[in-house]
Amino acid sequence: MGRRRKKNPGMELVFAMLAFVWALAKLLLLGVVGVSLFLVKAISSHPKKKPEPKKNKEQKAIEANQSWINERWALATEEEKGKKSGRFPSWYFDKPTAFQIDKLLELDIHSSDSWTKGQASDVIGLFSVADLDDEEVLRFFGVNLKGMNQSKARHVVGVIFSSDENKERWESRPPSNMQKAFCKLFELKKPRGINSKDLEAIISQHYDELDVDNQCRWDCFESTYTDLNNPDEWPEPDEFTPKFRRTSFTRYFKAVETLRNEGTDLDVLDVDLLIEHLYEKLA
Repeated sequence: MGRRRKKNPGMELVFAMLAFVWALAKLLLLGVVGVSLFLVKAISSHPKKKPEPKKNKEQKAIEANQSWINERWALATEEEKGKKSGRFPSWYFDKPTAFQIDKLLELDIHSSDSWTKGQASDVIGLFSVADLDDEEVLRFFGVNLKGMNQSKARHVVGVIFSSDENKERWESRPPSNMQKAFCKLFELKKPRGINSKDLEAIISQHYDELDVDNQCRWDCFESTYTDLNNPDEWPEPDEFTPKFRRTSFTRYFKAVETLRNEGTDLDVLDVDLLIEHLYEKLA
């Protein structure tokens, strides 16, 4: 019979420890795999957040003007309910016209059924330049014209003139460039130190006394300046035609005087003639 081998307690302890470590490693591995699978499943089953649709320039314009629009429409609501009166014309509360609805659709703006004719006009006016008369008022009262549009200008002017003090300041201001031009063109002597309101009364009376031809000359002079500063009347720029910009009254009057000296009568003035003349000066 062979000799029986003796057990080595030290080696048995080593093997036992290795077996324990291996078992522990398998448990840890299974745990990591299980957690990973759970996370993958959770992530894949969680609904992905859809990206917000990009806003077009029209929507951005409305958002940029939302503060004063809300203020204006709140004032209109008060007036419609009879709490206030005088700031909005009666047509403001009528239903939008077919033209306005079509224009809003053209701008990719879907109007609310509750919008009035005036509110539709406010939104459409966000995409037009301010009227010259409103700009004159805003400049006089020191309002920054940067980012100003037609509707905002009208609103700010309305707020300014809601004050009797501001109305008085405006009426007592010095004569405007347009009033001075009338006096020069029709040789009307302007009283020294007269304010705009009083001079306008004199001009109005003198205009009524003019013959039809001279009234036509003045109407052409006024309307041509307005049209000249309306971007809708400007030619499309290209490699041969630089972008046209708004024209100051001083530059306009100088151009008219040059054309008159060349034999052009005021009654044939129009925006195309002035644009052509001004482009020639740029060349």
